[in-house]
Amino acid sequence: MKFAAVLVALFCVTAVHAAETPPRLLKGEPAVAPKTATADGWVLLRFGVTKDGKPDNIRVGRSYPQGVFDAAAMDALKTYEFQPKMVNGAAVDEPQHAMRFVFNGSGDTGVRSQYAGLIRDIQRDIRKGDLVAAEARLADLNKAFKAEALNLTELARYYELSGLILNTKQQYLDAAEHIEAALRLYDYFDNPKVVDSLHAQMVYAFVSMGQYHNAVDYFASWSRQTGGKGPDAGSKQLAATVEKLQKEGYGRGRVFEIAVSSES
Repeated sequence: MKFAAVLVALFCVTAVHAAETPPRLLKGEPAVAPKTATADGWVLLRFGVTKDGKPDNIRVGRSYPQGVFDAAAMDALKTYEFQPKMVNGAAVDEPQHAMRFVFNGSGDTGVRSQYAGLIRDIQRDIRKGDLVAAEARLADLNKAFKAEALNLTELARYYELSGLILNTKQQYLDAAEHIEAALRLYDYFDNPKVVDSLHAQMVYAFVSMGQYHNAVDYFASWSRQTGGKGPDAGSKQLAATVEKLQKEGYGRGRVFEIAVSSES
């Protein structure tokens, strides 16, 4: 079972020292969608992890569609076991942790015809640098999002495109949240290059927010997870920026679990 530990970093912006390691999932099966569910969606749960590795104080942060999968996600999390947070070799309680559960209630895969053209047009506008047109088209896709009508593949694209636009608009915290949501749905991208692009956008957001420790550590985890392949040619400048930050002493050794497409 794969989890990206990105979201925790977004909401815990204080630096993590080398002698600290955050909680890590040891055992847990994917939550099962209710038999009555005909939609796709996700649930973001916030909770603590005790020094014994048990989830504690579980609560729903956000969900899509609201209320449909909340109980299934909470029931699954109650059975999970974690390696607790470690500080100087000792297990301690971690009161703030988060995990997103994804549900394929509809069984649909792929972008449906009613959204395919719109998504292609937004991608084209972004490539051309026409942010006004991209935002106008995204507003149309946002209507379907608010109506909770998108399947997981369409949700992945929605979060990807909105994250790219938000980064361009220098709204980096919101961008990082949308990129994290897209990365949670990485299995639904048909092109592994999209996943690498999203990782690059996450590092860019961290750098732009001044979260230099997170930028260096995230980049290092990304490189390790891809077998040392490192970024593609389009991210060489980003790699140089991270290398400069590392030489300046940034990076606390935090390990991020990075989602990587099976096709990469």
